Amino acid sequence: MKNKIMSQRIKRRSSIRIYVIQYSIFLMGAISFVVGLYLYDSAVAQTEQGLNGRIWEIAGIVSIVCGLVCVILSYVYARIGSRIIGTNCPFCYGSGYVDKGAGKESRREVCPVCDGTGKMYDKARKFQLEREEQKDKEISQKSETIPSEETNEQNP
Repeated sequence: MKNKIMSQRIKRRSSIRIYVIQYSIFLMGAISFVVGLYLYDSAVAQTEQGLNGRIWEIAGIVSIVCGLVCVILSYVYARIGSRIIGTNCPFCYGSGYVDKGAGKESRREVCPVCDGTGKMYDKARKFQLEREEQKDKEISQKSETIPSEETNEQNP
């Protein structure tokens, strides 16, 4: 019973959250890259005029590198996120809940498609899970009917 309760507390990642994080990382990297180009360009212009712009050149290079790293990380995060999104329920987008009603009547209900798990498995996996549940039901029904048959045999 404890394992079942622990499995229900799994933190889900919705598709929307994955997209927002990935695009935020990409945007931060793009901004850092553009700022780095501007810093480096202005520092080169300062050194050509005879001023000391070496520190700004280094800051520009560091900013460019940080921007490129963020862009690469957003790509890696997108690849990892695509595995999660591939199994997310298309009805609730992996959150496990759907919003019903509007305004004061709004409420959250368990997703009817995935039963609140937030995951949709392929047809083979879903069929296998249904079959396991059916076997469990048959076993429980057999265990309930066996004692009643034994008592009938002893009574006559």
